[in-house]
Order: sequence, then structure tokens, then C-alpha cells
Amino acid sequence: MKNKKSWRGLMLPVAAGLLTFGGFFSSCEKETDQFQQGSTGSLAVRLTDLPGNYLQVNVDIKEVYAHLADTLSPAGWYLLSTHDTIYNLLDLQNDISAALANGSILPAGKITQLRLVLGNNNTVMLSDSTIHALDGPASLQKAGLKINLNTTIEPGDTTVVTLDFDAGESVVATDNGRYLLKPVIKVKSIAVK
Repeated sequence: MKNKKSWRGLMLPVAAGLLTFGGFFSSCEKETDQFQQGSTGSLAVRLTDLPGNYLQVNVDIKEVYAHLADTLSPAGWYLLSTHDTIYNLLDLQNDISAALANGSILPAGKITQLRLVLGNNNTVMLSDSTIHALDGPASLQKAGLKINLNTTIEPGDTTVVTLDFDAGESVVATDNGRYLLKPVIKVKSIAVK
């Protein structure tokens, strides 16, 4: 008799655990169904520049994040599919832009901010063709540069955000011959396709 009670006492927690585990898979199936029913959209981020007084302003962009709120998925930062490369901002003038992140699938909802994480290979080429390092705060490589954004990812749509990275305003020459990177970036346009 004693053994039967012990066995029953063991079976109850195991059964409860299996029900919980089953509920987890059920919720995963619901998320998959929502994904297939079009509760996601995509986000593309592009980069352009206003003219500056340098031959080159090279900016090393490593990662782009979007901050989502009011979504079916947890609110927070989402890493976009970023083109990890060095961009010469002066190549991006006169309505020319480059893709920072293309068509990243995100849950439908409100985007409140973008964040650009930079690398440390930022340089400026002066009019005499000399190249100088662009020193910036360590926060650019860690926390990144936050850009306020107020747009919504609609199910099935692609939202394209174009950022204007102002090369002329972002490079600061110091008295001791150093050059600092103090990014000045504005949202130029938001389009939905």
C-alpha cells in the first residue's frame, strides 16, 4: 500500500509538468500561426548624406537595432539584418543612399527608436588627401547612437527609413590636429511599400 501512494505522489507532479510543457508548445504554435497570417512586417534602413568639406568621411557601422513597443512579441531591441561595412558618407549625396539593413522581419507594432552601433575604423580624408582617424566616444561602439523614430510596422508592409548622416556636422577638428566623430543623424524620410 505504501508503494502505491508514493507512486501516485510522483505521478501528479509529472503530469502537471507535462501539461505545462504541452502548453508551451501550444503557445509556440500560436506564434507560428500569427507569423504565417501576416502579423509581421519588414523594416529596411538606408543611409544618405548632406555635402561636407572633406574628400572622404568613412564610418564603420556594425549593427542596427530597432526598438519596438506595443507588439505581440516582447517589447525591446531587435537586431536588424545589418550590412557590417564601412560607408564613405560622401558617396551618399544627391539622393544616393546605401542599405544599412534590408527587409528585416519584425513583429507588427510601433518603432520608437533606431540604434546604430559603430566600429572603430572611422576615418576622414582631408582636401590634401591625408587620412586621419575619427575618434569618438566609446559609447558609439557599446551602446550605440540612438535615433528617435515614431513609425509603425504594419502587417505585410515594408517600412523604409532613410537616415541622413551629416558628414560636415559630424566631423569636428580639434586645436591639436585630431578629428572627432560626433554623429549628427536625422530621419530624412519614412516610406511604406
